[in-house]
Amino acid sequence: MAFSLRLEPSLVLHGGRYAANILSHSSRSFSLLPTNPSVSASLKSSSRSHFTIKASSASSITESESFRITSVPTKPYDGQKTGTSGLRKKVKVFMQENYLANWIQALFNSLPPEDYVNGLLVLGGDGRYFNKEAAQIIIKIAAANGVGKILVGRAIAVSLTRTYWLSAAVVSEIMCFFLFCGVDKSLSLQGWYYVYTGSFCSDPEAQGNPVHLSYSANGGFIMSASHNPGGPEYDWGIKFNYSSGQPAPESITDKIYGNTLSLSGLEPVKLMPELLQISEIKMANIPDIDLSRLGITKFGNFTVEVVDPVADYVELMENVFDFELIRSLLSRPDFRFTFDAMHAVTGAYAEPIFVDKLGAGLESISNGVPLEDFGHGHPDPNLTYAEDLLDLMYGENGPDFGAASDGDGDRNMILGRRFFVTPSDSVAIIAANAQEVIPYFRGGIKVPTGWKFFGNLMDAGRLSICGEESFGTGSDHIREKDGIWTFW
Repeated sequence: MAFSLRLEPSLVLHGGRYAANILSHSSRSFSLLPTNPSVSASLKSSSRSHFTIKASSASSITESESFRITSVPTKPYDGQKTGTSGLRKKVKVFMQENYLANWIQALFNSLPPEDYVNGLLVLGGDGRYFNKEAAQIIIKIAAANGVGKILVGRAIAVSLTRTYWLSAAVVSEIMCFFLFCGVDKSLSLQGWYYVYTGSFCSDPEAQGNPVHLSYSANGGFIMSASHNPGGPEYDWGIKFNYSSGQPAPESITDKIYGNTLSLSGLEPVKLMPELLQISEIKMANIPDIDLSRLGITKFGNFTVEVVDPVADYVELMENVFDFELIRSLLSRPDFRFTFDAMHAVTGAYAEPIFVDKLGAGLESISNGVPLEDFGHGHPDPNLTYAEDLLDLMYGENGPDFGAASDGDGDRNMILGRRFFVTPSDSVAIIAANAQEVIPYFRGGIKVPTGWKFFGNLMDAGRLSICGEESFGTGSDHIREKDGIWTFW
């Protein structure tokens, strides 16, 4: 079941538009706020009423000659149907010859040229196994199909065999809860209050992520299998989000699927004669990009920029939430907080936000080093797979507040001392307390299963907070679930 809320803003945000001149290749601009003035938001603090978010990349620029485009013969694979969360298979399936490349080329065959030619696309992921290889494939096919620029979240090696990706589609649900759990030492539900300092549209990351819309991107690839386990024997996934940050609509995913099929008799192709049978892949003859270094690499008219999405996300969150108020909560001697990153991508965000910015102790972060196989664990924040956190919270003298998030950071679990907050209650608690303080929260809409249905309503100005019973919660600050946002 999915549920959502329409927010009537009581705040007005002046000058709230991300800098659209940072990346010259973008063919679209995106307003930070709805065009309807009745749904503008305003910040009380004048010091935050004007802001821009700039690319957090190094100044180094590497230029090379233009490149050749190679036509790589291929054959269709059955079973590449794109679902709500993109295409997910075992790693060994994606590692078959041209399997991923077929899907990427079918995507470009399905999009109108104006949606990507000379435009900007974002590429991010959750750090799982096979992301490094997949990123190079995606970059080369994008270049060959006429994309102007790829914005990539930096990959950082933490050992000789493990690399994690800083995904731009994560982090913020914790802060919502921080802002309304500072009064009652026992953190009983009745004692929580909620303060909301602003609402911002962005994204995911690539991912539905903050970077995606802040740079006026045409779309973005998210390399993730969400809460499924990672590693050579486990899962990998890819999905494409549109310019608004929401997952590609069925009109596009149906075309992608049709374009991956053989003409030898599958019904979707018969029903859509305009589809192009996948017979070749366009591949740019460019070297692999070093995605562990911030900077810009140019090949003729094609550019790859490696950025630090953590820095961008922290800056965004400082304009969304009252960090000083949260810091005052975390500094109280009668309040203890713990966050289990489950060796997933949110570990890269945890220390910069919770420790460096908000003053939590480093010991409050557990499993904070992102690993390609999530430490041989299952990065699904629920009562089964977050057993260590559960034992801690229900143990003797446990912390007052506990939280965990999944592989790509869009799902979350919240716990108080010896009690569990259900996903439905999570949204209800936010809404119940927010309505008393902020008139922005008003009304409610029930939608079919699938986060994309929330995105349509967000674009129409119909809702601002939404959630689903499968441990996902979010708001219109991005177009995807956000696994830390609810905790704030």
